[in-house]
Amino acid sequence: AGRISVLQGDLFNSFSGLELEGTIDLVVCNPPYISEKRLENDRAHLMELEPREAFAAGPYGLSIHMRVIKEARRYLRQGGMLLFEVGLGQDRQVMSLVERSKAYESIRAVANKAGEARVVCARAKAPA
Repeated sequence: AGRISVLQGDLFNSFSGLELEGTIDLVVCNPPYISEKRLENDRAHLMELEPREAFAAGPYGLSIHMRVIKEARRYLRQGGMLLFEVGLGQDRQVMSLVERSKAYESIRAVANKAGEARVVCARAKAPA
C-alpha cells in the first residue's frame, strides 16, 4: 500500500510541485495516434463516440508521442521504463523519435497476438 499513485492531468502537468523528478519507475501512456487528415477522412466515425482530442495527434499522428518522449525523462529514474501504445505502422517512426532523443536505451517494439507492433518500450538512460 502507498507504493502506487495515480494522477490525472495533461501529460506531466499534474506532477508540478510534487518533487517527482527522477523518481518514477514506470510511465505508461495510451496517447492519441491518428493523424488529423486520417481522422477527417476514414476515421471520422470515431468522433461520434469520443471527443476529437481522444484521437487527434497532429499532422502525422505523433505529436503526443513526441511530448511524452521529451517530458517523461525528467521524471523517470535511471533505468525507469517508458511504455506507450502506437498506431499500426507507427512503431519504427516512434522508435526513431525515442532514439534521437538520446535519453533512452533498450528501445523495442512489442507485438500483439496478431504480430503487429503496438507498444514501444524504452529504458531511461543516466542523465547526460
